[in-house]
Amino acid sequence: EMAVAQVEASVDNGADLMIINKFGKHEAEGRGFRSVIAAALEKDFPVLVGLNALNRETFEIFAGGLATELDGDLGRILDWAGFGFADMRMPSPEISPDAATRI
Repeated sequence: EMAVAQVEASVDNGADLMIINKFGKHEAEGRGFRSVIAAALEKDFPVLVGLNALNRETFEIFAGGLATELDGDLGRILDWAGFGFADMRMPSPEISPDAATRI
């Protein structure tokens, strides 16, 4: 709950992308990162959320038809998030600080 409060407080700072590990039991029950997800969407930045089959129905109700299902393809995820996969280079073993902060 402390993590949720800290992340929620930082939403006003903006972001290129918010990644939430999962829409789990707490979110399905109306708690957890649910309010953070909603606040981020209100600020118009993309939110990538992990989801398991157990909470899919509740997530779909929460998302109200606005969610886009993505597979694990990095290029598709980057395109969806607005980073433009064509502009991205595959990271080398030595990642520059600029590349590390962009992803």
